[in-house]
Amino acid sequence: MRFFSVLCSIAIFIFGCSALPSYSAYDARLNALKGKSINDAVADLGAPTRTVELAAGSKLYVWEEKSELRTAAHGNVTHDPGTNAERLTVTPSQRLPLDCTTEVEVDAKGKVVRVDSKGAACVSVANGGK
Repeated sequence: MRFFSVLCSIAIFIFGCSALPSYSAYDARLNALKGKSINDAVADLGAPTRTVELAAGSKLYVWEEKSELRTAAHGNVTHDPGTNAERLTVTPSQRLPLDCTTEVEVDAKGKVVRVDSKGAACVSVANGGK
């Protein structure tokens, strides 16, 4: 029985971790759009946040995901044995930005010629999230 429990734990760890999204998964998803129509990119990524006109009729489509993670405030009590005093140190909550900016450049014919992404939240959209 113990062997079975260990085996199950190892299997969950291996298969559970392999399903985690990654930057490379999102890069692969974006690179698959190269050479395709901008309509395919919009179908995959959703409506862009904004569009920028570039030279020679090409365009830059930009998707921006902006969110934040807020950490909880926490305290730490230390005791000074020399003075028998206790000291409370409180660390306030923090806001950590979780942004993802995705750029897709298309030529004058609407074909994807360049893709790029940056930001910590790009991992969270790697597995198909829009």
